[in-house]
Amino acid sequence: MQDATIYQFKSTLERKRFAYDQRLANDREEVEKEKQQRGEERKDEMEKAQLRQMEMQKKIESIKAKTARLKSEYGANTDALINQINAETDLKYNEIIAEAKLIEIETREKANAEAAEIIAQAEADHATAISRA
Repeated sequence: MQDATIYQFKSTLERKRFAYDQRLANDREEVEKEKQQRGEERKDEMEKAQLRQMEMQKKIESIKAKTARLKSEYGANTDALINQINAETDLKYNEIIAEAKLIEIETREKANAEAAEIIAQAEADHATAISRA
């Protein structure tokens, strides 16, 4: 009977040992699956982060391009306005110079006319004074 008891004990011990070993194997598998799942999740998150980073970089490049275009447009508009102002200023300057020359010519003509009149008067007075003398 003792042999039967020992045999049953060994058999029970072997079953428990097998169950224990099976639980350990299952636990290792679970841990490995968990590691793989976490690795996949980490990889997915990294891909999402890289995608977001690329999208942001694309937006940044788009904004830089728009900014450069706007700078160029405003620069061109500013240059056009400066050129327009310069042209208007030159035109006004030329108008003022022409008007000043006209005034100068009129003034000289008046002065020459007055001088001629004074000379004629002086000559007439001189002739009168000679004829009276």
